[in-house]
Amino acid sequence: MRGWAIALTHYEKKSLKLFLGTYLGSSFVLMLVISVLAFNYEKNEKIKMIRMDMDKMASKIASEVVALHMQTHGDYQNALNALISRYKDASIALFDSKRRVLYSNIPESTNLIKNHKEAGFFSFKGEYYLFSDETFAHLGVAKMLFKNSKPLHFSSLYRNIVLVFVVAFLCVIGVSVFLGHLFLKPIRNEITRIDHFLKNTTHELNTPMSALVLSLKTLEDNQQHRRIKIAIQRMSFLYLSLSYLVMQDIGRESLMLLDLKALITKENTLFSEMIDYHKLEFKSDLVGVEIKAKEQDFISLYSNLLMNAIKYSVMHGYIHIELTHEFLKVKNLGYEIPKDKIAELSVRYVRFNSSVLGYGIGLDLVKKVCEKYKMRLEIHSEPSLKGSFYENSFCVQFQG
Repeated sequence: MRGWAIALTHYEKKSLKLFLGTYLGSSFVLMLVISVLAFNYEKNEKIKMIRMDMDKMASKIASEVVALHMQTHGDYQNALNALISRYKDASIALFDSKRRVLYSNIPESTNLIKNHKEAGFFSFKGEYYLFSDETFAHLGVAKMLFKNSKPLHFSSLYRNIVLVFVVAFLCVIGVSVFLGHLFLKPIRNEITRIDHFLKNTTHELNTPMSALVLSLKTLEDNQQHRRIKIAIQRMSFLYLSLSYLVMQDIGRESLMLLDLKALITKENTLFSEMIDYHKLEFKSDLVGVEIKAKEQDFISLYSNLLMNAIKYSVMHGYIHIELTHEFLKVKNLGYEIPKDKIAELSVRYVRFNSSVLGYGIGLDLVKKVCEKYKMRLEIHSEPSLKGSFYENSFCVQFQG
């Protein structure tokens, strides 16, 4: 679909993307936090198990040291050697009261006893150790150092958590897409209903609008009837803009070679009464230009530029139209357009002057026609020689 239907479908897709982006983003962050917490929890649990095992071994060996001390009655060295022979496969180091090594199969035990004077559990370079002083210097053993015999690796834990995270996130994506389409179904139905309503309304307005336009010729040329004519012309312009906006997706008009000079001259005639009513000086400088386009597209482009110039001109101001082989320019005398607001003028529903009636759609239609035919819209606002007013120009460059 194009035109109105495209705008609605774009809104639906944008809403779905916004919903999915917000939902998936928050889900990703939440799952990432949960994964980190789960990893840390499992890691801490494994470390706790290691510490419990080392505490048990320390208590067991300390009990044996005390018992051997009580049983040997002075032959402490042989008792100590017997104890060491039973635990020669364990990573253990024994120290006397002066922190001298009595026995060690832990190469780094000398450095550790210097740097860790207090009893307790600690880690060093990725390994876990336990200092214990439960022997109370029995058999001459004042401190014991234990090292975790099996290095603790978290790669498998990390891999499992990543795998679970990926699978869970893929499930979240599937659920979010399903929920997104489910939640947006009422919006889609409402968009379709509005689309049908607007198309039906536009179609039904065609007959009374045509009758009003034909009736213009029968009105007498007086002040009261002139206002009625201006109102009908204004309604006709709004109807044509609405029809162009709503019916683009079903339009079957083909590209043709347009005589822009003749087309602009015809549109100027249709707007002449409105220009006179606003007491504007009107001048056009047109050369013969042909362009391949749909007639209704260019009528929409030019009529919106001209209507915009009429609405935003000051009383007794002017409108100048210039057509060359390179560009179409519509200039009017009005109020200054701040340079930081120029880029916003072609955004739908944005209006520079809220005191003038309108909906901020005209320049958006102009911009869309320019994009369709790879043309470029340039807007400038420069000080005029006429008082404090500005000359505002809207130039369509044919080679965008």
